[in-house]
Amino acid sequence: MGFTGFEARHYSLFESFTQDMRHAVNLQNLIYILAMKYIANGKIGHGHIPDEPFVESERRQIIFGSAIGLPTFFVHGQTGNAFMKSILARTKRVRTSRRYSGYLRVYHYEYRLALLDLIRTDGADLIEMLDLNDTICDLEDRISDSSHFTASSKLTRGILQTVNARSPMDLPAESFNKAAEKYYRTTLRRIHLAESMNILRQELKHIERHLDALDQTLRRDLQKVLQNVDTMTFFDRIQSDVLEDQVDPETLEKLACLLFVYVYSKPPVHSFDSHPIEKKPEAAIN
Repeated sequence: MGFTGFEARHYSLFESFTQDMRHAVNLQNLIYILAMKYIANGKIGHGHIPDEPFVESERRQIIFGSAIGLPTFFVHGQTGNAFMKSILARTKRVRTSRRYSGYLRVYHYEYRLALLDLIRTDGADLIEMLDLNDTICDLEDRISDSSHFTASSKLTRGILQTVNARSPMDLPAESFNKAAEKYYRTTLRRIHLAESMNILRQELKHIERHLDALDQTLRRDLQKVLQNVDTMTFFDRIQSDVLEDQVDPETLEKLACLLFVYVYSKPPVHSFDSHPIEKKPEAAIN
């Protein structure tokens, strides 16, 4: 249809914005840029990943099999997916399948390590340019100890604590799904809200210390909204009420105004000293 898109709604279920979501978005961007690098230098083209139903299913089954905990997947020895062949060449413990004639048996864990090696090798310049070494190290931890560090394992532990169960397999599907919904609507929501408020508090502290860098009109409007109460006093006063869903509409409106000030000023995180907020003319605000 003339456009491309990327699915990322599942990020909203990650346990942490600053840990899980941050690294996921970093990794997603890195992979997109690496793909563009392959295309730009002619290393990868349409012929390397044919647009055929079998080839598409072959690569999709890796994701689906991994999601349900299968240790291995199978790739046809004569697959037309040349790009996957190049990944398999890096993958350890690949062998001919005894069960499926003409297929290769591949371990998910080894395939992930091969992907990590591919990104580190072919994307070394991009990782350095984007300062993503921390994200790559985080990815290695998640691969090496998936039962503790992955986003899915964190969510599963939280859900099981809701019903005091040790494993999802100890519960009927309906019970687990209800426990998951309860966890998402209560515990996880509070975790997200608390983390968000903490992030906003840190950013507002920087804004308050550099109020002189804000436009005069914006600063005057902010004081009017808060009724001359300083930003941090107001925030500390309402934080617990927000987390407990006990805040009144008027206070929520004031909090929204604080968010608008932050978004408008767009300060780099912890970088006010080197990158002061640019003063905008009053006409721009109006």
